[in-house]
Amino acid sequence: MNTPINIKNTTTTYPDGHMEKTSYQYAHEKGNNYLIDKNIVGIPLETTVTQDGKIISKKETIYPTSQAEANTKTQGLPMPISSLGYDLENPSKTNQNITYTQYDNKGNLLEYKLNGITPVVIIWGYHQTLPIAKIEGATYDQVKNLVSDIISKSNEDKDEVSEKDLITALDNFRNKEELKNFQITTYTHNPLIGVTSITPPSGIREIYKYDDANRLKQVLDIHGNILKEYQYNYRQP
Repeated sequence: MNTPINIKNTTTTYPDGHMEKTSYQYAHEKGNNYLIDKNIVGIPLETTVTQDGKIISKKETIYPTSQAEANTKTQGLPMPISSLGYDLENPSKTNQNITYTQYDNKGNLLEYKLNGITPVVIIWGYHQTLPIAKIEGATYDQVKNLVSDIISKSNEDKDEVSEKDLITALDNFRNKEELKNFQITTYTHNPLIGVTSITPPSGIREIYKYDDANRLKQVLDIHGNILKEYQYNYRQP
């Protein structure tokens, strides 16, 4: 297998003369033969940004290094295990920001932990293609038996009527007694265009409308009041 041509460094020089350099390391540089064998060699595994020679940011994405590790930690898939950020005052010290703890059979992330402590669950709908709920503070095992209705309603969502049915199911899901101590955000989509509604933990829903070219046109509240509006003007040739 040939070694891929990946960008190793980029340098930006600013008008005041200071320079910023971004360096990338990939599977070959990190010695991850498991990813190399899977031909996953073009994704940066480590990114370091220096300014005038001083590190200002550094992050690393940890992947399995063997199939056995993948079987244990990522449902047998070559997916990330965790993302690490580095203490800028002490670049040799790592702070684990996100640990990816569970995936589904299509590689969708089902659960992760923030700083190794707070679990967050993502529920996938629309035939496992788009997120329909995010539950902060719960584990996947705590909610997996409560999500069948919202998943099935999302799979059936094809027009305004079926989307209303989905929104009702999502609202019922949010109000379940078992979930009262968690922060829940829910989503609906038009899979060919984009997100059509987002309901954050506050319950204040935003509705997204698109123009004939499938560009975001308006953000509305549930009463139809315009919260944001977008206009697209093109210069004539």
